[in-house]
Amino acid sequence: MTTEQVPRSAYIIWGAIFASIFVYAGIAMALRLMGFAEAQGAPIEMLTAVLGATALSIGAFTTVIVPRMLGHLPLVSYSILRAALAESVAVFGLVLMILGAPIPVGIVFFVASAILLVIVRPRPRAATANTGSASGVMPEKSYQRNEDARPIEPE
Repeated sequence: MTTEQVPRSAYIIWGAIFASIFVYAGIAMALRLMGFAEAQGAPIEMLTAVLGATALSIGAFTTVIVPRMLGHLPLVSYSILRAALAESVAVFGLVLMILGAPIPVGIVFFVASAILLVIVRPRPRAATANTGSASGVMPEKSYQRNEDARPIEPE
């Protein structure tokens, strides 16, 4: 069984998304240190619980459901989708810290996002037996016209 190679662009995009977690964390910490991210009557505990449950759901969806339902996508699209879902957990942490959640709460979201991104990093996939392609798309060669074929003559 052959494997589909991961294009360099998938690694570059994944790396950029991974780096964005640190940008979000830096922004959140800078805002907190400058005094801009203070609790302003927002129900932080409730919002933390809702976003925490959403983050857990995204983690399960990204690691279990997406591979089963969307594993046929081209490898770059599949990798971008999973990385974007994993990144959204860090965005939740940024939002919570801007609204005044304690620093450890935001850090949990940033770390969870980083761990999820490592889990969904781009990797080669085994080709399927039916198509010869891990993406589920027939190889391009099969779409080429056969020049040796004779046209069908009407009777």
